[in-house]
Amino acid sequence: MTELSDRTGDSEQPGAPLLRDPNCESIPINIPSGTHATGMNAALGRWISVSTEPVSLLSKVPFVPSWKPHWSKLKVFRLTFPDGMEFLPPRSDAEAGDKPQKLRSLKPPEEETGGTPKPKKPTRIKPPADALSLEDRLFYVLQPPLETWLAGQELIMPFEPFPYQYQGIAWLFSKKGALLADEMGLGKTMQTITAVRLLLRSGRVRRILLVCPKPLIPNWQREFKLWAEELPITTIEGDTARRKMIWTMPGNPILIANYELLVRDFEAMEEDERPSFDLVVLDEAQRIKNNNSRTSEVAKSLTRKRSWALTGTPIENRPEEMVSLFEFIEIVPPRATPDLRQLQKLSKDFVLRRTKDLVMTDLPPRLDRDEYLELNPAQQY
Repeated sequence: MTELSDRTGDSEQPGAPLLRDPNCESIPINIPSGTHATGMNAALGRWISVSTEPVSLLSKVPFVPSWKPHWSKLKVFRLTFPDGMEFLPPRSDAEAGDKPQKLRSLKPPEEETGGTPKPKKPTRIKPPADALSLEDRLFYVLQPPLETWLAGQELIMPFEPFPYQYQGIAWLFSKKGALLADEMGLGKTMQTITAVRLLLRSGRVRRILLVCPKPLIPNWQREFKLWAEELPITTIEGDTARRKMIWTMPGNPILIANYELLVRDFEAMEEDERPSFDLVVLDEAQRIKNNNSRTSEVAKSLTRKRSWALTGTPIENRPEEMVSLFEFIEIVPPRATPDLRQLQKLSKDFVLRRTKDLVMTDLPPRLDRDEYLELNPAQQY
């Protein structure tokens, strides 16, 4: 084995230059080894052959390329707008040749009664009766009037809602369980979409499921585009694999499904695979009036925080149909049997019912006329 040593001369001074070729000295190394009688490991008794090669030390640092950051230039384009229209200066009195006429101030038309019009009463969002904490109550009390909230630039309304629609929106916004039973044509769809819009805006809900009959899905898509164009909606459709992906895929704030696909998909899912929702809305909620039907059982098994039901006919035949709707909005326990007096009391708090005769007073009265038609031969048979 050899040992390399650097020598700087007789006097070792700091800063003295190093020699190009260092001296080499050989040092004998005695490594004891033994061999077996059988002759195994005979190589351990051989001398180790060592070879050396001179290596010159580096005296200069090699070239290291420098790196400079480079930012690409932003591509811009320029638009040239046409010049504005040049308006002719107004003619002077001498050019006009006649005396200038003074403008008369016109007064607004007065009402027939002669009195001043009454200002509209703002619609306030009232806290729900079950809001016990001070934080929940302050959230509703400190909200601005609904007319002011919807008149801002952030929430654009294509049309001005009617006063009774403002009341319905405020009523839905503050309810976890609600049954909106307005007569057909009074805007249950618009009130629901606007209330959903406000809930998403305030951060009260994040994931919503809307269930309706299959023929009404295009109507809901059209109304969402009209009243809440900024909200993305996803329709449950396609084959089984695609529908399961849409059910479980995050990032879909509003899902629209029909009753048949809801029952079919949720019965095929395991309990731990079923998604949960902040709000579930049932349109034409009389579809769950039969408490023992598969549609009713699946709709009531959905994991949700808020439950809204929309129907123009909450009771068609029996009071038990109202009980089934109350079970969905979770104000009565499952398989409950309340009497008529209890149903009447619950309806005052959780059912909002308006008719055209009460709210649309500017419409002409409805005329009912009986018309007798003759049956064709196939119908008579």
